[in-house]
Amino acid sequence: MRYDRNLLIGGAAVLVIGSIAGFAVARAFDPHGSQASVPHVEGEHEDEHAEEAEGFVALKPGDAGAAGVELAKVERGGGSDLLLPGRVAIAPNSQSTIGAPLAGTVVDTLVAAGASVTKGAAIATIRSPAGAVVRAAADTATAAAAAAEAVDARDRTLFDQGVIARQEWEATHAATL
Repeated sequence: MRYDRNLLIGGAAVLVIGSIAGFAVARAFDPHGSQASVPHVEGEHEDEHAEEAEGFVALKPGDAGAAGVELAKVERGGGSDLLLPGRVAIAPNSQSTIGAPLAGTVVDTLVAAGASVTKGAAIATIRSPAGAVVRAAADTATAAAAAAEAVDARDRTLFDQGVIARQEWEATHAATL
């Protein structure tokens, strides 16, 4: 259980560090943040041009081509996957905890120590007084259900032969549900 907790904490730390690194890389390639372009109409906001950085030259689309400036549409970047070699290994001396639905005494182990098992596989036989009570109740209920179904089948046959009334068969059938 401690191993799983440490793995979870380590994974969360890697996620946080990765997020911070990604943010830093994004800021490095776009230090001013992305700014939406607003269409500009000639003659409006003439006073705003005074704040533009030194060395800024505004070009009309026709002048841009003559100056050798090419315009391109903004498109989604061609990001790539980063594939790194790696190996997954189980930690030495790691342990797993198992549990039983009822308390009891282990009578027989069905799997050798260190063997691999799958989820739901039987590992041991347990002798449990509480389990014996539950098993006896289940066996009693199964026997009672089988007896009720037999009585219902018998009364259905008698009704079909006209020996008993429909009301009597329906009462028997309702009692077996």
